[in-house]
Amino acid sequence: MFNRIFKVACWHLLGISIFCVLMKSSDMIFGTTIINFLFETTNGVWALNGVGIISVSIAVWDGQFANMVKKSHWSQREQLPDTEIN
Repeated sequence: MFNRIFKVACWHLLGISIFCVLMKSSDMIFGTTIINFLFETTNGVWALNGVGIISVSIAVWDGQFANMVKKSHWSQREQLPDTEIN
């Protein structure tokens, strides 16, 4: 359980970090201050959180968590009693 939470948090922070590096690079190249908007306003924090959620979604879509989900899914399925619908 802790491994899964740790992995999701790492993907979330990795996505935000990559996004911030790209924004800071574009600020340096174009002379803008977009990075200040991201860290100084509430909307900027929501944008960073959205980027983190998108990065976790991409990780799930890519199958990064498939093995962990499959193991836990089958362990829960094995514990269920055999019931049939008549």
